[in-house]
Amino acid sequence: MHVKINIFSRTGSEEQKFSSRGVLKAEGEAFSVFYGLDGDDCVLEYSGGVVTQRRSGHLTFVMQFAEGQKTECILSEKGHKFVFPVFTTLLGASLGEGGCSVTISYVQGEEAEPTELVFTAERERIQNERRAPRAR
Repeated sequence: MHVKINIFSRTGSEEQKFSSRGVLKAEGEAFSVFYGLDGDDCVLEYSGGVVTQRRSGHLTFVMQFAEGQKTECILSEKGHKFVFPVFTTLLGASLGEGGCSVTISYVQGEEAEPTELVFTAERERIQNERRAPRAR
């Protein structure tokens, strides 16, 4: 399904908001959202209580989140590769007919900066989309 994506991120006192459009594919309770951001290709995947976020292009990274688990972020930019620790304190994900949402709280880096990420992908109404008639 085609979706409108909103991403909110807060690290310390710095907040960022991004919007995009993409495609949501679901299989059972697992889902993937494919979208573009600043010219890069991105995908957010949820399966079995684990969220994986991938971005490739000018900025390339892979981050994996699992509640109560320590993982790593692998980031590469302009030929330089960086790896830093990530500890996920809270992870919530939901999937429904209208789209999906993911909320993650984690600490990252050696400084253990607290970070919050809220990702929503809502069904996009497409012009001339067929609608089911209302029951009378």
